[in-house]
Amino acid sequence: MTAVPQPTVSATQARRAGGLGRAVTYLLLVVAALFFLIPIYLVFATALKTPDAIALPTAWHWPAQLNWASFSEAWDKVGGNMLNSLFLAVTATLLSALLGSLNGYALSKWRFRGPIPCSR
Repeated sequence: MTAVPQPTVSATQARRAGGLGRAVTYLLLVVAALFFLIPIYLVFATALKTPDAIALPTAWHWPAQLNWASFSEAWDKVGGNMLNSLFLAVTATLLSALLGSLNGYALSKWRFRGPIPCSR
């Protein structure tokens, strides 16, 4: 039997093909990132508009005048509740870490049956 000749690829051609694939990958990643950032843009654009300027046809437009009063109004309405949530989250996290470390210490002192002998 005769061997079928295999086409050879030069190192330069291989680098170009790899560079093109990398460029396409980065392009797709940038498009995906922009797609996922669209809601954040819409939230900020709407938050900076005056209440009478908020409408569906103009949702994509950046406001002509920035209205920062919306943020102070929102903080006045939910600020106290946010501080309560922060207090509860910090307390629960610290308590969980304390109890978890105590349990971990207790479990580290037990001897378990198994293929690996415990060393003390």
